[in-house]
Amino acid sequence: MVRARSIAADVPEKDGVPRAVSVLLVLLLAGLLLAVTVQVQDRRDDAPAPMRASATEADQAIRAAREVTLAYFTLRHARAAGDVARLRQLSSPTFRASYDDRVNGLVRRVRTLDLDLTARVPTGGVGLEYLTARSAQVLVAVDVTTTSAAGARTAPYRMRVVLQRLEDGWYLDDLAEVA
Repeated sequence: MVRARSIAADVPEKDGVPRAVSVLLVLLLAGLLLAVTVQVQDRRDDAPAPMRASATEADQAIRAAREVTLAYFTLRHARAAGDVARLRQLSSPTFRASYDDRVNGLVRRVRTLDLDLTARVPTGGVGLEYLTARSAQVLVAVDVTTTSAAGARTAPYRMRVVLQRLEDGWYLDDLAEVA
């Protein structure tokens, strides 16, 4: 009678594990590593790439953020319409629409109370947080002085300025106070 031999008996073992199982485990591990590498690379391609733009673009974004912050916080009772128009010129269509919805009440209050709001960005008060070819986020420190018949009071603010790059330059797209 002939004994049936198992297929596993024909595969040489290494350290008690059949070579076929070892090879299979190595191939599975290599496949898993390849899948993870492809997945990570896909995420990198989709994510915004900070600092992809040139230093000149970074400087332009920083200057634009400084300018829009000063324009946003400058509102003088005698020149309110001009101050509002200036900020509107520096704004993206999206920001302009939301600003237009709320600025009239502020202008009325400034005119009624004869207020002058002026802004100053201290030396070193602007820092680039994020930059791509189409958008930028800039942190801006600004000291705002409110002057009225009762006197003047200065308050510091720290702002995150979000800029959008349009055909002819950087424009204010959002502005938020940060702690």
